[in-house]
Amino acid sequence: MLKGKDIILSLLHKEPLTGYEIMERIQNRLGYFVEGSTGMIYPALKKLEKEGFITSEEIIQHDKPNKKCYTICENGRKAVQDYIESPISQDKFISDFLLRAYLETNPIKELVTHEIDQITKRLAKLIEDNEAVIADMAAGQLFAYEFGKNMYQTQLNFLHRYLETEIRRSNP
Repeated sequence: MLKGKDIILSLLHKEPLTGYEIMERIQNRLGYFVEGSTGMIYPALKKLEKEGFITSEEIIQHDKPNKKCYTICENGRKAVQDYIESPISQDKFISDFLLRAYLETNPIKELVTHEIDQITKRLAKLIEDNEAVIADMAAGQLFAYEFGKNMYQTQLNFLHRYLETEIRRSNP
């Protein structure tokens, strides 16, 4: 099962990063398929350093708070390799929207219209966040980006078709 430690070590496996850069990558590039928050990242970094998976170097900044840059150690590289070689967990799809639709908390058309708006915004953000780096993406990164983009587009297509069908049903 994917854990915060696996995400962080996998990012640091590519290059040294600050906590802020790790957070930015998780939110803006990996946010479609992993979750991460400041409340998860910084405690995980502290624990990974204590356990010898990473090291940190304090970077002195003038007129700003100092920051730490994290680098993966050999133990961390081994942990990444162990993660890569472990069986792939089954994806879990958790949806507040679908639960509310199932429970009929609001009229379904309202829920669907709201969800279309939310997915449209998330898709636009995904495209915007990756636009500047798409040319530099490795094959796996591009695959994950395109997969996420297509998942959003598929959801939108389904929701629009649903609304069209409901409109035809209510106006025979």
